[in-house]
Amino acid sequence: MPCGNFTENMRKILFSTFLILFLFGLSVPVKAEILTLKKDGEIIINVLSYQDIFGVVKNESLEIKDVLNSENSEIKEKILLAKENGEYKLNILSNEGSKELNVTNIKGDLIEIEERPSVRNLKIGLKEGNFYLEEAGIVAVTNFPINIDSKNAEISVKTDSGEHFIAVSPVEAYQYVLRAKNISKLTGEDIVITERNLGEITYEIPGEKTLNFFGLVNYDVPVKVSVSTLTGEITNLDTEVWMRVLNFFFG
Repeated sequence: MPCGNFTENMRKILFSTFLILFLFGLSVPVKAEILTLKKDGEIIINVLSYQDIFGVVKNESLEIKDVLNSENSEIKEKILLAKENGEYKLNILSNEGSKELNVTNIKGDLIEIEERPSVRNLKIGLKEGNFYLEEAGIVAVTNFPINIDSKNAEISVKTDSGEHFIAVSPVEAYQYVLRAKNISKLTGEDIVITERNLGEITYEIPGEKTLNFFGLVNYDVPVKVSVSTLTGEITNLDTEVWMRVLNFFFG
């Protein structure tokens, strides 16, 4: 009888272990990057990710020739991410034609731009109804449509005032405000790409400024710094007047 109980218990343990591993495996997210911009400007469709997300589709409906007939398919020209009629679309404009993908239900990275001499590794995706740019863990979100020139890895956003080039990356903007001692640390809130004034596109960077009083006590004060996405110039510092006075003496 004890032997029978031992065998039954072992079966239960093995079954429970298998069930846990199976459920854990189901919870592992699939890599969602659909496109990769190579160092030479070529756009690579990551077919495995494409199939995982959209399923296998007929070639004639894809409009880009033979994209499912090989591991990767090379195309050129431009990429556009935009919101249309409540849905999020990824448009690929290539020398072979064009393709529109509905990425509304995809959460996470959509595009990876490989590092090259003038460009760091950058990822672009969807987060809580906004597009985002992520570089080295620093994320900036926006609701503006994003255009990408694949050859030059140039990124721009389109607003009512026109198309605006993003020359400064999220990490560079953050480094600028750190060097200027406007911010001591980020708070965890999103950096936002917005149009502060007509035609003036900025990173709105929320953070905290740590003030040290006589080398004895540190006090964190909330601040928000505006940085031009074109020049990296700090265009505005939003904080309390009293904090500016204290920062003058103790910053």
